[in-house]
Amino acid sequence: MAQLKINIDEPRYDQSTYTGRAKHFFITTNPLNLFASGQALKDARDIVEKHRSGQAILNLTEDKLWKAKNLYDSAFHPDTKEKMFIL
Repeated sequence: MAQLKINIDEPRYDQSTYTGRAKHFFITTNPLNLFASGQALKDARDIVEKHRSGQAILNLTEDKLWKAKNLYDSAFHPDTKEKMFIL
């Protein structure tokens, strides 16, 4: 399967428009991410790390990739890559 050519290090939505900035804000601050299971966080981390390293992931859609990236960003520190304690 071909690797998706998506830059997940840039915002998904156009930041030069109000709508794009609003969508980015609401997705980034989604409080439902607090209820994600440990397995869901691990799966999201695996997807993001494999995508960044260029590995092809079977049955990965653009939507699944962005959902995994948003969940990953909500739980793991951007510099140390360690899981953060939220509460």
